[in-house]
Parts: sequence; C-alpha cells; structure tokens
Amino acid sequence: MIRECDKTRIINILRTYVKAISYPLSYERNCSFYNRNKNFNCYAYALGLWRLDNFKSLSDNKLSIYNPGTISIFENIHYNEEKLIKAFLEDCYVLDLECIQTDFESRISSDSTKIAVYIEDEEQRIRDFHFARLNYDGIWSHMKGSGGPVEKSGFDNIENMPRYNFLGAYTLRKKK
Repeated sequence: MIRECDKTRIINILRTYVKAISYPLSYERNCSFYNRNKNFNCYAYALGLWRLDNFKSLSDNKLSIYNPGTISIFENIHYNEEKLIKAFLEDCYVLDLECIQTDFESRISSDSTKIAVYIEDEEQRIRDFHFARLNYDGIWSHMKGSGGPVEKSGFDNIENMPRYNFLGAYTLRKKK
C-alpha cells in the first residue's frame, strides 16, 4: 500500500516530468530511447512519460504506472470502455494535461500531441488496451506491448488497428 504522503510526492514528480516534455512529440527524437528502455508500454510512450523510476521505488510493485488510472487512483483497474476512458482522462487531469476529445483527422498545433485510444473487447470483458500518438510530422506511432518496439503505423488508417476497437482521439497539451 502506498502512503498518502508518497502518493503526493509521486504525483509532484510526475508533474515535473510532464512539464519537461517537449511538444509536439517526435518519433525520431523518442524512438531510440523507448526501444532501449524496456520498462515502458504503449501508454507511457503515447503520453511521452520517460521517467517513472521513482514511482516503482515507492510502490509495492503490484501497480503498474503504465496502466491508465494508476497515476490518478493508485490501483489497477479491470477495464471496460467507460472505465478506460475515465482512467485516461483522470490521469491527464492529475498530470496537468489539458485533454480534449477531437476528431481523428484534425491536425495538431505546435504545443500539443494527439492520442488515439483502443480497446480489445471479448464478451464485455476487456482484455487489453492500446494507445498510439500522432507525431509532429503527421505520422502515427505506437509501442507494441510492454517493452516492445516503437514503430510507425503501417496501417492506412490508424482507426482500424487490428484486434482493437477505436474508442476516440484526444488532443493533449500542458496546462498553462
């Protein structure tokens, strides 16, 4: 169990890291880092989170900071579509990220990034989530699984990612 004072400390550390993120995110700038550091997943990659070691050292190691909702409520969640989006939005709020639902085709400004959210659904029980991001050059990229490679999307339409249902696109920018 994580103590309240540790939760506050972790959130403040993560907010400091988010303030240091340079938007818009870049596939070229980030690819080699995430491919070398296998402690990340698609969620951390999409959000641009790059420094999560303090969370792991303070947690009981049963939580994964890389899962939606862990940053905001400090517990693992069994996802359905509603819970996944709610957890993602609450994490963005805690991290001081402005998060606006948008259409898939709209371009991003120089101070933002776009995240696409997916979910794998089997008989109303959610098995997995997936996140991808739009880079400043207009190319979508994503990390394949936990510790997997970062790659540019090979799909003609990122909304049609195999095995996953597209839930929506969100523009993120740091709150001023």
